[in-house]
Amino acid sequence: MPAGSEVEEVVVASSGTQSSAFGVGGYERGSVQLSSALTGVTLSFEVSNDSGVTWDAARTAAGAVIADQTVAADQIHNIPSEVFSSRQARCIVAAQAAARTFKVHLTGP
Repeated sequence: MPAGSEVEEVVVASSGTQSSAFGVGGYERGSVQLSSALTGVTLSFEVSNDSGVTWDAARTAAGAVIADQTVAADQIHNIPSEVFSSRQARCIVAAQAAARTFKVHLTGP
């Protein structure tokens, strides 16, 4: 189980909507610092428990899809707590005109 904190960079490819995956298993909370060149105004998360083979929208304990967050470039947004019950996650944003790099900050127990 991870202890302390970690900063990881993830990338959304040019014309892409999904970031590269980042591990969340064993962490308790985290945030995403968006690119200063981000295009689009929403952020959501997908999760995987099988090393990124199968992805699904992050959901509440009741099974409802977690609502998109309204965002802007160069902002920092919390990752919903429900994401941390999975092994991996990725950010979902509007299609980007060029590759974008986000910083993911994770904190463990």
